[in-house]
Amino acid sequence: MPPFADPMILESSCSSLELSYENDVATKMPLQKSVRFADFDEVVEIKHINDMTANEIADMWMSNEEHQAVRSEARSIVEMMNAQQDDSDGSALEGLCLRGLDQHKRSYTDRSKAAIHQMYDIVDECQTFEDTHGVRVPEELLAKYLMAVSVESRAQAIARALKDMADARI
Repeated sequence: MPPFADPMILESSCSSLELSYENDVATKMPLQKSVRFADFDEVVEIKHINDMTANEIADMWMSNEEHQAVRSEARSIVEMMNAQQDDSDGSALEGLCLRGLDQHKRSYTDRSKAAIHQMYDIVDECQTFEDTHGVRVPEELLAKYLMAVSVESRAQAIARALKDMADARI
Protein backbone atom coordinates (compact mmCIF):
# COMPACT_ATOMS: atom_id res chain seq x y z
CA MET A 1 0.00 0.00 0.00
CA PRO A 2 1.49 3.42 -0.89
CA PRO A 3 2.26 5.67 2.09
CA PHE A 4 -0.39 8.23 1.13
CA ALA A 5 -3.07 5.56 1.30
CA ASP A 6 -2.32 4.81 4.95
CA PRO A 7 -5.11 6.55 6.92
CA MET A 8 -2.78 7.39 9.84
CA ILE A 9 -0.21 9.06 7.58
CA LEU A 10 -2.94 10.82 5.62
CA GLU A 11 -4.58 12.07 8.81
CA SER A 12 -1.32 13.34 10.31
CA SER A 13 -0.18 15.00 7.08
CA CYS A 14 -3.46 16.90 6.79
CA SER A 15 -3.31 18.46 10.23
CA SER A 16 -1.92 21.96 9.83
CA LEU A 17 0.29 23.05 12.69
CA GLU A 18 2.87 25.78 12.84
CA LEU A 19 5.65 25.69 15.40
CA SER A 20 6.18 28.95 17.23
CA TYR A 21 9.40 29.46 19.14
CA GLU A 22 9.25 31.77 22.11
CA ASN A 23 12.03 31.64 24.68
CA ASP A 24 13.31 28.46 22.97
CA VAL A 25 10.05 26.64 23.75
CA ALA A 26 8.15 25.23 20.81
CA THR A 27 4.38 25.65 20.89
CA LYS A 28 1.93 24.40 18.30
CA MET A 29 -0.45 26.89 16.74
CA PRO A 30 -3.26 25.76 14.42
CA LEU A 31 -3.17 27.20 10.91
CA GLN A 32 -6.12 28.06 8.74
CA LYS A 33 -6.74 25.18 6.35
CA SER A 34 -7.44 25.85 2.71
CA VAL A 35 -7.32 24.06 -0.61
CA ARG A 36 -6.65 25.68 -3.98
CA PHE A 37 -6.66 24.16 -7.43
CA ALA A 38 -4.72 25.30 -10.46
CA ASP A 39 -6.66 26.64 -13.42
CA PHE A 40 -5.12 23.95 -15.59
CA ASP A 41 -4.26 20.42 -14.52
CA GLU A 42 -2.58 17.82 -16.67
CA VAL A 43 -1.95 14.17 -16.02
CA VAL A 44 1.19 12.74 -17.55
CA GLU A 45 1.73 9.01 -17.56
CA ILE A 46 5.29 8.03 -16.75
CA LYS A 47 6.37 4.52 -17.55
CA HIS A 48 8.23 2.46 -15.00
CA ILE A 49 11.98 2.53 -15.59
CA ASN A 50 11.97 -1.22 -16.30
CA ASP A 51 9.56 -0.59 -19.20
CA MET A 52 11.78 2.03 -20.86
CA THR A 53 14.43 1.66 -23.50
CA ALA A 54 17.97 2.88 -22.84
CA ASN A 55 17.34 5.89 -25.13
CA GLU A 56 14.16 6.84 -23.24
CA ILE A 57 16.04 6.68 -19.95
CA ALA A 58 18.89 8.79 -21.36
CA ASP A 59 16.35 11.38 -22.62
CA MET A 60 14.96 11.79 -19.08
CA TRP A 61 18.33 12.65 -17.54
CA MET A 62 20.18 15.92 -18.03
CA SER A 63 23.29 15.69 -20.11
CA ASN A 64 26.55 16.94 -18.57
CA GLU A 65 26.26 20.05 -20.74
CA GLU A 66 22.71 20.75 -19.52
CA HIS A 67 23.76 20.20 -15.91
CA GLN A 68 26.73 22.55 -16.29
CA ALA A 69 24.47 25.18 -17.91
CA VAL A 70 22.09 25.04 -14.93
CA ARG A 71 24.99 25.33 -12.47
CA SER A 72 26.49 28.21 -14.44
CA GLU A 73 23.17 30.06 -14.45
CA ALA A 74 22.82 29.52 -10.68
CA ARG A 75 26.36 30.89 -10.15
CA SER A 76 25.49 33.95 -12.23
CA ILE A 77 22.33 34.56 -10.20
CA VAL A 78 24.29 34.26 -6.93
CA GLU A 79 26.84 36.75 -8.26
CA MET A 80 23.97 39.14 -9.04
CA MET A 81 22.59 38.59 -5.54
CA ASN A 82 26.01 39.37 -4.04
CA ALA A 83 26.31 42.51 -6.19
CA GLN A 84 22.83 43.70 -5.19
CA GLN A 85 23.21 42.89 -1.51
CA ASP A 86 23.42 46.58 -0.62
CA ASP A 87 20.92 47.57 -3.30
CA SER A 88 17.39 47.57 -1.95
CA ASP A 89 15.87 47.77 -5.44
CA GLY A 90 16.60 44.19 -6.52
CA SER A 91 14.78 44.73 -9.84
CA ALA A 92 17.36 42.71 -11.81
CA LEU A 93 16.41 39.62 -9.79
CA GLU A 94 12.68 40.13 -10.19
CA GLY A 95 10.95 37.09 -11.63
CA LEU A 96 13.88 34.74 -10.94
CA CYS A 97 13.47 31.76 -8.64
CA LEU A 98 16.01 32.34 -5.85
CA ARG A 99 14.96 29.48 -3.61
CA GLY A 100 17.99 27.64 -2.25
CA LEU A 101 20.46 30.09 -3.78
CA ASP A 102 20.67 32.35 -0.73
CA GLN A 103 22.86 29.79 1.01
CA HIS A 104 25.55 30.48 -1.59
CA LYS A 105 25.64 34.24 -0.99
CA ARG A 106 28.83 35.60 0.58
CA SER A 107 27.01 36.98 3.64
CA TYR A 108 25.36 33.60 4.32
CA THR A 109 28.55 31.59 3.87
CA ASP A 110 30.53 34.05 6.01
CA ARG A 111 27.99 33.74 8.86
CA SER A 112 27.91 29.94 8.51
CA LYS A 113 31.71 29.67 8.57
CA ALA A 114 31.90 31.97 11.61
CA ALA A 115 29.34 29.85 13.49
CA ILE A 116 31.15 26.62 12.56
CA HIS A 117 34.50 28.03 13.69
CA GLN A 118 32.92 29.22 16.93
CA MET A 119 31.60 25.70 17.57
CA TYR A 120 35.01 24.18 16.78
CA ASP A 121 36.63 26.66 19.20
CA ILE A 122 34.17 25.69 21.95
CA VAL A 123 34.86 21.97 21.48
CA ASP A 124 38.62 22.61 21.29
CA GLU A 125 38.56 24.64 24.52
CA CYS A 126 36.57 21.90 26.27
CA GLN A 127 39.02 19.24 25.11
CA THR A 128 41.99 21.38 26.20
CA PHE A 129 40.36 21.88 29.61
CA GLU A 130 39.79 18.14 29.94
CA ASP A 131 43.41 17.36 28.99
CA THR A 132 44.84 20.05 31.29
CA HIS A 133 42.70 19.40 34.37
CA GLY A 134 41.91 15.72 33.93
CA VAL A 135 38.22 16.49 34.42
CA ARG A 136 35.52 15.70 31.88
CA VAL A 137 33.33 18.57 30.77
CA PRO A 138 29.70 17.51 31.21
CA GLU A 139 28.03 16.84 27.86
CA GLU A 140 25.06 18.96 28.94
CA LEU A 141 27.34 21.99 29.35
CA LEU A 142 28.93 21.44 25.95
CA ALA A 143 25.48 21.03 24.40
CA LYS A 144 24.35 24.27 26.07
CA TYR A 145 27.30 26.20 24.59
CA LEU A 146 26.76 24.74 21.14
CA MET A 147 23.02 25.44 21.28
CA ALA A 148 23.79 29.08 22.11
CA VAL A 149 25.74 29.33 18.84
CA SER A 150 22.93 27.55 16.98
CA VAL A 151 20.16 29.93 18.10
CA GLU A 152 20.79 32.40 15.26
CA SER A 153 20.87 29.62 12.67
CA ARG A 154 17.61 28.20 14.00
CA ALA A 155 15.97 31.63 13.95
CA GLN A 156 17.09 32.13 10.35
CA ALA A 157 15.74 28.69 9.39
CA ILE A 158 12.37 29.47 10.99
CA ALA A 159 12.23 32.85 9.23
CA ARG A 160 13.04 31.16 5.90
CA ALA A 161 10.37 28.52 6.47
CA LEU A 162 7.75 31.16 7.29
CA LYS A 163 8.73 33.15 4.18
CA ASP A 164 8.47 30.00 2.03
CA MET A 165 5.05 29.30 3.54
CA ALA A 166 3.91 32.86 2.80
CA ASP A 167 5.31 32.66 -0.76
CA ALA A 168 3.48 29.37 -1.32
CA ARG A 169 0.16 31.02 -0.38
CA ILE A 170 0.52 33.74 -3.04
